[in-house]
Amino acid sequence: MENSRNSSSLRESYLDEKELQKTQELFAKLDVDKNGFITITELQKGLSAKGLRITTEKAKRLVGRGDDDLDGRLSFQEFVTVMNVLKRSTATSISVGGKAQPRDSLPRGPIT
Repeated sequence: MENSRNSSSLRESYLDEKELQKTQELFAKLDVDKNGFITITELQKGLSAKGLRITTEKAKRLVGRGDDDLDGRLSFQEFVTVMNVLKRSTATSISVGGKAQPRDSLPRGPIT
């Protein structure tokens, strides 16, 4: 029953099938010890290997976005949640002067 619930929630995500497959591949690469979870350290090392360096504090915040059970690591389902948050935040921002801005932060009023 648990697997069908997880499969259902994965299908309700903002990720299409191709993105979900890439997310599974990324999760497998980041999960260095293959225990089914991504730790803050694994996240930092994996992103660093891809040329994306993030501080421990940023890694903690990123993990915290999906860590539903508050164990300090991400299961695959929690990782999908983080990827959905990232996709949703990217989809709701637009570029202004070369910098992505959340739509809510854009100036309002007539264009002159």
